[in-house]
Amino acid sequence: MSLIDKAVKALYGSKKYGELSSLYKLFDETVSDAIASELSDKLNLCNSTRAFDKIYVDLQWIDKIPLASFVTPQKDLNGHKIINKTEIGDLFIQYRHTNAYPIDGNSYCHRALVVQAKLASVEKPKVPIGYVNRKCVNSTTKELKLLESWPTFDLYESSRSSQPLARGLSVKLDDVPFSFYAGFSNQSKSWFFGKAKYTELCNKSFSDIIVELANNDAGKEVDHDSAWETITFEITKTCQNRKMPPSIAGKIESRHKSKGINEGVLYSFPAPLVYIFQRIWDKFLSMFRGKKMLVVTIDRVSYEGINMNKYR
Repeated sequence: MSLIDKAVKALYGSKKYGELSSLYKLFDETVSDAIASELSDKLNLCNSTRAFDKIYVDLQWIDKIPLASFVTPQKDLNGHKIINKTEIGDLFIQYRHTNAYPIDGNSYCHRALVVQAKLASVEKPKVPIGYVNRKCVNSTTKELKLLESWPTFDLYESSRSSQPLARGLSVKLDDVPFSFYAGFSNQSKSWFFGKAKYTELCNKSFSDIIVELANNDAGKEVDHDSAWETITFEITKTCQNRKMPPSIAGKIESRHKSKGINEGVLYSFPAPLVYIFQRIWDKFLSMFRGKKMLVVTIDRVSYEGINMNKYR
């Protein structure tokens, strides 16, 4: 079993978990550390005195899950008309490879994928995992329509939003999967992932998805699709790169605003201390929040040149 899957499995006790509680257990530093360690090994990162790469991983919540409202009439898999908005997903994972000392731009790639998380009653479930009401539209059939087909939609910040964040978004379908389902099994205390396609078998682990994203076998390139770029920006605009050196974090596009700790405070304290404080604060706030989206940000930073020791 991989380092990531071992770390994930160790989070769960003998009790039964619900759909949300099983997902929220993934918010743990042991998981982010395992992701960094496994990717460092799988990607064969160079580690010399002149050049090396380092992986930084942050797990963060966003309070409001963006929703999609289809622009043109759509029907679910049973032929029922979809009227209401549907959530984009429960888990968003992005992988960014950045050069710390850019010459002609500092970004090598920026890929992201979205996951709809469900509670699975069997091992290796089939998409869409959740309950399908054959008599009318329900949340499961709406989610499947979005993640499998991506019809043109308007993007809203939350269910109560009356004005869209963006209109007429058309996410292009790719050969490389970028939207997934994930089912948690209380029997094995394991997650099973599969691409968002009707009857698709969910037989991949959390580790499989992470490694595939880093190897360009999963995820959509953000810069190649303006609609996907808009979604990515709206999901990650308040996220901070807390484990990364501030001089590098300031170059990453998603660090625009900060909810919680003031950005000035972020740079006035030693980074590890601020990171610990923010994690405690996030966990405290999570007790009073409603449903939220977990954002996993994986940054691979290539350092090449002088004064490398201070980043090790």
